[in-house]
Amino acid sequence: MAELLRELSQLVTPAFAISTMLGMGMGLTVAQIVAPLRNVRFVAAALGLNFMLVPAAAWLIGTVLGLGEDIRIGLMLVASVAGAPMIPKLVTIAKGDGASAVALVTLLVAATVIVSPLALPLLLPGAAVDAGAIAFALAWQMLLPLAVGVFVRERYPVEAASYRDEVASISNFSLVLLLLTSAGQNVPGLLGLLGSGAIVATLLLIAVAIAGGYLLAIPAGVERRLLALGAGQRNLAAAFIIATGSFAERPTVIAYLAAAGVIMMVVLFPLAGEWSKRPSRLAADVPADRVDTTLADA
Repeated sequence: MAELLRELSQLVTPAFAISTMLGMGMGLTVAQIVAPLRNVRFVAAALGLNFMLVPAAAWLIGTVLGLGEDIRIGLMLVASVAGAPMIPKLVTIAKGDGASAVALVTLLVAATVIVSPLALPLLLPGAAVDAGAIAFALAWQMLLPLAVGVFVRERYPVEAASYRDEVASISNFSLVLLLLTSAGQNVPGLLGLLGSGAIVATLLLIAVAIAGGYLLAIPAGVERRLLALGAGQRNLAAAFIIATGSFAERPTVIAYLAAAGVIMMVVLFPLAGEWSKRPSRLAADVPADRVDTTLADA
């Protein structure tokens, strides 16, 4: 049974990543992606937060808590990948700037493909990491489907609108299967997380990411909830791609990623709901296809 679940997990991981990025691209135009990225402060804050502050915090948390090697690897994987396709959904729930959320995801996914293969061998010096394989897997499972989706949206907008819900349903179903198969094949690993410091470490990392986004949004001139949610929700699809390719022989790493995904949802969806009760000046006053430099109240 464990072997069957492992093989199924290896199938649903790319299915989740591809369907999610394809569906996201089918709802975008090139103009919607490019417009927010003209805000240089926004781009600099997003990249610095997600690829410097969060990984540094993960390293510090792992060191201070004395985490075991597999948990430390999982934590660094989560910290090193950004641009989760779920971010626009969270920002929408929070009544934030949806167009900027999509642009943020596009920026972070592209950066993840470039930065993660280079950073992980440095962050995990004792682990065997194939940087080339990671870059290739992330590119064809995330960037390529996104590009295809945007192309379909630009050339065939009616068809894109018609089929986007079906693609989203495939993505949601794949995510459920991914979490179930990952948990099912790693029940001992999940139980082993209790008392390992993994849950505390994940909560601390999410808290640092949210706080960092909330503070950096001020000089960046964008919604606080946008950068906070964008940093707090790590790219689970990319983390699973890397883990199944480089750490398949370490079941605890896979189990940790499944647990971390659940913890993120438990923390971030209620937070987004709470923020939805507080209107954002940016989301209310600025057209959805661009980002102003007005500071948000959120």
